[in-house]
Amino acid sequence: MSTPVGSQNTSRPAIGLSTTSVLFSGVRGDGTLAVQTVDVTNAGAGQLSNLLAGPAAYGVGEPTGWLSTNLASSNAPATISLRASVGGLAAGRYSATLDVRSTATGITNSPQTVTVTLLVLPAP
Repeated sequence: MSTPVGSQNTSRPAIGLSTTSVLFSGVRGDGTLAVQTVDVTNAGAGQLSNLLAGPAAYGVGEPTGWLSTNLASSNAPATISLRASVGGLAAGRYSATLDVRSTATGITNSPQTVTVTLLVLPAP
């Protein structure tokens, strides 16, 4: 089994992510793309609770609102579902970041960041 990104040897809870980078790709006008997920685990000891994900922060000067997120639980293990909508975006590359954090005390590595890239290809 692979070690989650952000994992640490610690006696306290720590945020572990299955990946810190997600790539979506679609053709202009496609609409909403297939859901991708990021698993959140406790990479430390004890209970990892009070989890929050987002809101998405978009690249400077880039369109906003193309990424939606849903955190399935506020306790680890949990899954973050990510949906990207190509909608009326022009062909190009768009970026966003999503902070995954816990408001519980004693978390050793909060927040962790997931980088999301959306490639919009021109319609044929």
